Amino acid sequence: MKKKILPISVAPIRGYSHQAALLSILLSYNQCKPWICNNYIQIFSLYNLKESDRSGTLDFLYTDYGDFRNYEYSANPWLRFFEMPIFMMKHNDFDIIEFIINAINSDYYMQIEVDKYYICKYDEYHKYHDMHWIYIYGYDKETNIFNCCDNFLDGVFSYENIDIAQILSGFRGSYEEFAKKMVNSEALSKIEKIGPSFTMFQILNNHADSNYTELNEIKVKKIINQLKAYLCESNLALTYIDTKYYVFGINCYNELIVYVEKAITYNHEIDIRAYYSMMDHKSLMIWRLQYMTLILNLKLDLFIDIYNDLYMRFKKIIYLIIKYNLSKEQTIKDNIIVMLIKCFDDEKATVHNLIDFLEHNENALL
Repeated sequence: MKKKILPISVAPIRGYSHQAALLSILLSYNQCKPWICNNYIQIFSLYNLKESDRSGTLDFLYTDYGDFRNYEYSANPWLRFFEMPIFMMKHNDFDIIEFIINAINSDYYMQIEVDKYYICKYDEYHKYHDMHWIYIYGYDKETNIFNCCDNFLDGVFSYENIDIAQILSGFRGSYEEFAKKMVNSEALSKIEKIGPSFTMFQILNNHADSNYTELNEIKVKKIINQLKAYLCESNLALTYIDTKYYVFGINCYNELIVYVEKAITYNHEIDIRAYYSMMDHKSLMIWRLQYMTLILNLKLDLFIDIYNDLYMRFKKIIYLIIKYNLSKEQTIKDNIIVMLIKCFDDEKATVHNLIDFLEHNENALL
């Protein structure tokens, strides 16, 4: 076979590549859409984000934690996935290119760790070494390219054709950087000692548990409960409040507000990723409401309009943060904080109203 491209679509989110890439794939398969609709509502951020060196941490949470490194795979019932550390293979003899092509021919998507220094689609190209996962969903032997997606130039998630030779150089560069670190292996954690890895995953056509109806149907009751847990006001949220490490649901707004306030007060650059992720959350809510309108024939236009407005306001907030990072203009802080507080108030009221609407219509949908 000279060419093959596995199904992929444009995801409604663009913040973190691990979620954007996976949803780009999942949304290309109709069997996955009800489960996506029933989940991806709860979010989390680090507690005390302003003091963290992971100040961009805000992400989706759709089940309790398993292996945090593989969370988006291990918690997903529609995926069959395998992870392999590269050091377990004889590096000089292992043909990663042939392996990727054979995997794609067998309908497996690939995620491999590369050094961005060697790949021209990244900002880091020929500037400095930086290890990152890249997602591969197709190939063309005649033009010598892999079809890839990741956060490429300017950190924007996109779909790019990348020269196979550059992928090979990036893979080898990642391994070489790992080998350098292993010289002082005593200083590395157990996770770091695993080194570069690749993950291959496949979308299942059917699920083994035919009684697991959440995979095949929109479950309005579950969505209602997820929304209540997002508000962190009911017993449904108890799972998410007994931790000193994370903040959940709508309470993430407070972390974003306090973080931006401190960053500007001390003239620090603002990590924009968490704000992108919050915008992604609104974008995926729009997709969910549109999907429920289509499948369940619910009249959700008002809620779609409100979430469209919230999405656009977060877009404006991100613009202001970029403007501040370039200018360090202190007066921008008040505008950002006022907008975040208004988004918090409006979304809280909207989620309450959405819960009331869905509960009122739930019996008619059974």
